[in-house]
Amino acid sequence: MNETQLLTDNLIKLFGESSTRKEYTQAVVDLIRRITGLKYIGIRILNLDGDIPYDSYAGFSRKFWDSENWLSVKKDKCACIRVVSGNPDPVDIPFMTPSGSFCLENSIGVFAELQSDVHSKFRGTCIQCGFGSIAVIPLRYQNNTLGAIHIADKGSRSIGEVVERIESVAPLIATTVHRFNIEERIQRDYELQTIVSSLLRHSLEDITLDEFIRLSAKTVFAVPWLALNSMGRIYLALEDSKKLKLTAHNGLSKESQMSCVEIPFGRCLCGKAALSTEVFFAEDSDARHEYDCHSLPEHGHYCVPIIYDRKALGVINLYTKQGHRRSSAEEEFLKTIADTLAGIIARKSAEEHQKQLEKQKQELVEALDAIVWEAQTNPFQFTFVSRKAEKILGYPVKSWLSEKGFWRNHVHPEDREKIEYFISETVKHDGSYQLAYKMIASDGSVLWFRNNVTIESSAGSPPHLRGMMVDITKVKKMEEEKEKTQAQLFQAQKLESIVTMTGGIAHDFANVLSVIKGYSDIAIKKAEKENPLHGDLEEIKFVTEKGIALIRQLLFFSNKQQPLLKEIDINASVNDAMRLLSRSIGDNISVNIDLASDLKTVQADKIHIEQMLMNLALNARDAMPSGGKLVIRTENVAVDKNYCRSFPDANEGDYICLSVSDTGVGMDDELQKRIFEPFFTTKNPGKGTGLGLSVVYGIAKKHGGWIELQSKAGEGTIFRIFLPVC
Repeated sequence: MNETQLLTDNLIKLFGESSTRKEYTQAVVDLIRRITGLKYIGIRILNLDGDIPYDSYAGFSRKFWDSENWLSVKKDKCACIRVVSGNPDPVDIPFMTPSGSFCLENSIGVFAELQSDVHSKFRGTCIQCGFGSIAVIPLRYQNNTLGAIHIADKGSRSIGEVVERIESVAPLIATTVHRFNIEERIQRDYELQTIVSSLLRHSLEDITLDEFIRLSAKTVFAVPWLALNSMGRIYLALEDSKKLKLTAHNGLSKESQMSCVEIPFGRCLCGKAALSTEVFFAEDSDARHEYDCHSLPEHGHYCVPIIYDRKALGVINLYTKQGHRRSSAEEEFLKTIADTLAGIIARKSAEEHQKQLEKQKQELVEALDAIVWEAQTNPFQFTFVSRKAEKILGYPVKSWLSEKGFWRNHVHPEDREKIEYFISETVKHDGSYQLAYKMIASDGSVLWFRNNVTIESSAGSPPHLRGMMVDITKVKKMEEEKEKTQAQLFQAQKLESIVTMTGGIAHDFANVLSVIKGYSDIAIKKAEKENPLHGDLEEIKFVTEKGIALIRQLLFFSNKQQPLLKEIDINASVNDAMRLLSRSIGDNISVNIDLASDLKTVQADKIHIEQMLMNLALNARDAMPSGGKLVIRTENVAVDKNYCRSFPDANEGDYICLSVSDTGVGMDDELQKRIFEPFFTTKNPGKGTGLGLSVVYGIAKKHGGWIELQSKAGEGTIFRIFLPVC
């Protein structure tokens, strides 16, 4: 078997055994070297940038490789370049084979005979290294040159036959190289699509932008042929600061991580890439590196800006091996990844900004001491309700949003008509409105709200409502208390005027009645019982005494009589008063006396207390014309702050409570407002003075106490008198 056939058979075998182009070309170099006996062999492959670096070689020194590896068809001059480009120089013609190879034997002698101006057309490195024979055989596939096989020998050996044999198998080698190129391109496209798909998949996960960038760094820098030891960084631009901040990294030690944490635009390679929005490349750690990289192995860089809408959002900083040449294929690969990241970063940033705005809005809404809401119409339904709703009214937000007619259903029945009109009519007109109404909370309590509502509508869409419900229950109570206080002030002023007038009249009238009573007593003594005038005189005396008793109440009412205070037992006063009242109450009224056995004593005027009790008992009797039940009860009570909030006249402390209740006709709200007014009575003319309850009220106040009234029309009445204990 000749050498050509042997080469062919082995080359076919190598194709099946090799998994990458580099592995294949190295095996081809070793095969040619073994079969031909040549020591110096290299295979150059043309890349997309016009460079023809050695894909594999054997025999050449490191110095020769450093000098000759990165030849470029665009800028270098040499036979290798012209063979690959297919443009031989006239000086090359004598040494060209019919197949387009360059073959120079006795190169040192030939080169010496060439004119000096021709020397510039050759690099001369092969001559300087002492190669006596040199050949460059093109690798062509379908009229496209893929590279070349470079062989050399330092002896005087003729290599013409070797060149012919290599030329005969060069198409087979070129075909195989082409197939590996296609596979490599497909593999890189697949890797790129895998990375892009992975980035897009991560972008859809519910993670923050920083978390997404960290996942992206692991994905991008894991490509084995791309990054040195899978090392790299991804920076994001700080908003409005023109600085890059290290957001993610891969393969870096802690010391290395700290070397470039923050980079201003325009500084170092990454900052320059961000400022110019152009890719920056370095074969090694040259002077353009402005930050300390001594903790890292010798390396180069790709610094690829992440650009969106002509603005740098960040930079991919990928570490390469020292001396790695810039590759447009690698650059396009990284730019595609950067473009993918740019779109995702822009979207994620916008989403996070929106989330931040929503969070701030939510925090603001929740900070308000009000229920913020939005609703649609036709039908009316809440679409948003702040969590304050649950705190104020007790109903979960879910109920507001899902329950049909929630608002109407929980408005107080007294205000539903108002709300129904608003929902059906007012929402037809854009503008701002204010409603005040009551709602029933989940615990049954009634709360007042002021609802500020804005109605907006657009063509073809139903009106949209936004509102804020403010709890004004305390305000309403304060208004009620204010009205009550004003009424009490008015009552006090009216009473003061009446008291002043009453005091003067009562005092003068008492003097008149005393004179009449005195003369009636004298007249009665002088008149015999048989005298027809005796009975008239007795009637005059009786009426005069009733008038004097009335005057006493008037004088008490006008503060002309001050109570004589001493420590007394209220239970004893109750018993004494009831003995006097037993005949006056009537047989159709049952009396129930319930006295506390441990009742505390009070500082009081016994006569005034009995007068107060008698007035209440007689008032109860008159409220039960058809009979009923009268209950008189005493008990010890402790008054706290909560009670005082409901009864402004009350004070905290220990008290005895004397209550008089009946099952009579009771009183409505309007009657209760006037019941303690002097001279106000519901009795027929001549049946009452209208002073009984006024006197009771005055006695309670003079003893440091107050009266609590509880009554409803048709349901009876309860008077509770609170007196401070000793």
